Amino acid sequence: MTAKQFRELNPDLPKSTNMRDLGTKLQASLVANLESLNSKYISEGKSRTIRAKELRFEKDRQVAVFNKRNAVTSKQTKKIV
Repeated sequence: MTAKQFRELNPDLPKSTNMRDLGTKLQASLVANLESLNSKYISEGKSRTIRAKELRFEKDRQVAVFNKRNAVTSKQTKKIV
C-alpha cells in the first residue's frame, strides 16, 4: 500500500500520521528488512521490475517465518498454562 492509498482509506486521520506509526512491531520489522534489501538491490544495479519480484518473494518468505514462529510460541504458551 502506498502512502497515498493509506491517506485515501483513512481520511479521518491527520495528514501528518504515518502509516508506520499504526503498524505492529512485526510489520515495522518487515518493512525495515525489505527497505534494507531494496537498498542492496539498488546498489547492485537491479532493475525496478526485478527488485519488486524479489522483494515480494522475500516478503512472503519472512511473513511465513514470522507466522510459523508465532504458532510455535502460541503452542508453547498453551503448554505452560
